[in-house]
Amino acid sequence: MNSIYYAIKRSVLSDYPLDIEWDDNIIEGVFLTVYENVIEDHSHINNSYYSDGSGGRLILNYLDHYVIICFRFANRLYKLGMNQIADSIYYSMRVRGSIDLFYTSNIGECFMPVHALGTIMDSHAQYGKYFKIYDGCHIGPYSIVGKAPNEWIHPKFGDFVTMLAHSMVFGNSVIGNNV
Repeated sequence: MNSIYYAIKRSVLSDYPLDIEWDDNIIEGVFLTVYENVIEDHSHINNSYYSDGSGGRLILNYLDHYVIICFRFANRLYKLGMNQIADSIYYSMRVRGSIDLFYTSNIGECFMPVHALGTIMDSHAQYGKYFKIYDGCHIGPYSIVGKAPNEWIHPKFGDFVTMLAHSMVFGNSVIGNNV
C-alpha cells in the first residue's frame, strides 16, 4: 500500500504546475484511511475488475481506479480543510483521467467511473451508492443564465444508477434507484 501512496504522490507532484507543501506525516495517514475505504468498497462489487474473491483491488494501471482513489483522497483532504493538496490531486485526476469530477462532490459508496473519459459531473448533484458512469456523460444544472449559483437546480441520483456513454442529465431531474 505504501508504494501506491508514493506513486500517487509522485504523479500528483509531477502533474501539478504549482509548488505545494506536502507533509507525509499527515497526508499518508489520510491516504491510508481512504485506501482502506476504497478497498472495502471494491470488495462489494462482484466484478473481477474491482475484486478478486478475496477482497477489493486497487490497480493504478487502471485509469478508473486512479480516478476513484484520487477523487476519494482529494474529497477527504477537502473535508479536513487541506484544499491546496486537494486541488493538486484533482488536477492530476482531471489531466490523467479526462474527467471533471470536483472533490467537493458527494458520491455514495462503490462509485464506478467506467472509462469515463470526457465526462463532466456536477459537483452539487447528489449521487447515490453504486453510481456507475461511462464516457462522455454530462451532469449539470440547467437554465443558469441570469441566476446566481445558489439559485441553480442540480440533479439527484438514487442508488444503483448507471449512466451509459454520452448520456446527459440536467437541472431539476430526479433519477430513482436501479435505473
